[in-house]
Amino acid sequence: MNENMYAAITGIPAGFKAFVGAMQERLEARYPDCEVRAVQTDKNNGVRLTGIVIMQDGENVTPNIYMEGFYREYLDGRRMEDIEDDAARLYCNAALYSRRKKHFIFDSINTITAPSFR
Repeated sequence: MNENMYAAITGIPAGFKAFVGAMQERLEARYPDCEVRAVQTDKNNGVRLTGIVIMQDGENVTPNIYMEGFYREYLDGRRMEDIEDDAARLYCNAALYSRRKKHFIFDSINTITAPSFR
């Protein structure tokens, strides 16, 4: 039985590429007003990673949610629903930070000073 047939019968992705595709579909359903796509990123150490990006209209920066670690967790028996929830949480936390970072002032010794909102 090939990987595509196995996935069609069981609903379980077979192989990393199928896993990434399934995760992309789940996140597209969760964020129907966003563009969700899989991307390849070359890191400076010569490693190529596969990530998923979720872009809302008007956003020009979004996190790369790397799939390799999630795939290892999946192979170890973790449920797709739980992995999807974690990926969504990463996106939401990054989006929240991106929207709020304009309220922080970074000084030269890497400490953060929050202005008073009173």
